[in-house]
Amino acid sequence: FANDFRNRGVISTPSGSGRGSNVGANREEDESLHAGKRGKASVWISWIAPQTGIATVSTDGSSFDTLLGVYLGSAVDRVQAVASDDDAAGYHTSLVRFNAVGGKRYEIAIDGFAEGQGDIVLNWDLFATNEKLPEILKLSPSTTVSLGSPLALVVEYSCLSQVSVQ
Repeated sequence: FANDFRNRGVISTPSGSGRGSNVGANREEDESLHAGKRGKASVWISWIAPQTGIATVSTDGSSFDTLLGVYLGSAVDRVQAVASDDDAAGYHTSLVRFNAVGGKRYEIAIDGFAEGQGDIVLNWDLFATNEKLPEILKLSPSTTVSLGSPLALVVEYSCLSQVSVQ
């Protein structure tokens, strides 16, 4: 892991686990909010997907409340979010799943919720497949109704190259 986005290491195996720390790390100017929450001790690593498939990345086993972000892009101020999470892996650790494209480089950020710092365990696994996870394209805007009143929600999603509305 590297505190500085420009100096991040690279992994390219389909699966593995690694350890590190964010103790003493800081947030870079113009860095995204990982999982939509402010952290102050982020570290970065790159993963190059060796094949197309469904990737799972988690911080399960880390010693603090983690924020996890996966991005595309070559500069910290211009990354585009692929997936992010706070707490889906249980015990305040993070987990994301996303459609990975073989040969593409994904930027992974691990940060601490509420300025958390400590030991990081990063786990990654790629299930090689041409099948895709559904992707949500559009949600209904936030709506408030009175208790007992009907509410209609619309979700537009893409699954296996088809767009559907439910």
